[in-house]
Order: sequence, then C-alpha cells, then structure tokens
Amino acid sequence: MDRRVKRTRNNLVQALPNLMRRYEWDTINIQLLCDHADVSRSAFYTHFKSKSDVLEHCFYRLEEELLESTENRGLDSHGTLQFIPNLLSHVESHCDLLKKNASSAGGLVILNRFRSLVKNLTKNEFDGCSNYQLGVDQLTFITGGTFAMLEQWNEEQCETSVKALTERIDALVDGHLRN
Repeated sequence: MDRRVKRTRNNLVQALPNLMRRYEWDTINIQLLCDHADVSRSAFYTHFKSKSDVLEHCFYRLEEELLESTENRGLDSHGTLQFIPNLLSHVESHCDLLKKNASSAGGLVILNRFRSLVKNLTKNEFDGCSNYQLGVDQLTFITGGTFAMLEQWNEEQCETSVKALTERIDALVDGHLRN
C-alpha cells in the first residue's frame, strides 16, 4: 500500500476515537472527522463509505491485535482466555470514550459491536483449544458474563485493576468450564 494512502487511512482511524472522547457518536459527522484527520472528504470516501465503516476498521484492527496476543495464558495451558489482559488494558485506556458514548443510541451500536468482538475472540480461542469443546449456549454464557463484567467495570470508571478484573473473569470462565 502506498505510504500516502496508508497515512490518510491511519489519520482517519486515529481521529475517530479521539473525537469520540469529546463528542457523542451521533454528533460526529464526516466533515468533523475529515477536519480532525486533516484529509479531504473525497479522500475519506476513497477509503471508507461511512463513519461506521471507520469504526468497523478500528474494531478489525483491535481484533487482529488481540488475536496476536502472546500472553503466557490460554485455555490449553492455564484454563484462561489469552486475550483478556490485553482487552482489559485496551478498555482501561478507552474508559472515557466508552463512558461518553454508553448512553446514546450510537453508543448502543458501539457496545453491540464490542460484544461481538468479545464473542469472536472467545470463539476463536475455544476453536483453537484441544481441551474444551464449546457449544453455542456455553459461548453465549461466557461471552455474556465477560461482557457484563466489562460493562460494570466501565461504569465504575475502571477503578479495579486490570489484574484483579482478569482474575475475576478467569474465575468465571474456570468455574463454568469445570461444570
């Protein structure tokens, strides 16, 4: 990919979370995003169809990053979800953004996409595991429990440490897998 193309795309992807810290999702428009990314509207539409498309790209990048996680954890070796500590670190660094958008209609779209991310990561990890076979109900339960704990943590302004919440989620997963 051409460096200029890559830079323009990166500017847009980096501008969106920064704007979401200051504005609710529903009030962010393409022009505002372009202004903050220092790109033209035509350049925007060369790369993306909508602000939702930019958001999807942000989630795609996050998912790829979390899938490449190399924590010394995992279902086969430790009975824990490998991606959890890095996911929690990401949530902690974006706590203000999530809080700002949680109550808006657009925020619900963001939270649903985030729930989907947690489900994809959990499913991917179980699919690569030889010790556990996961049914749809179990995937739904583990994903739902993990996501509920993330929502609660965010509502508490991420007061609990990443390590402590990781241990709580590990206990939830381990308790479910033992039954």
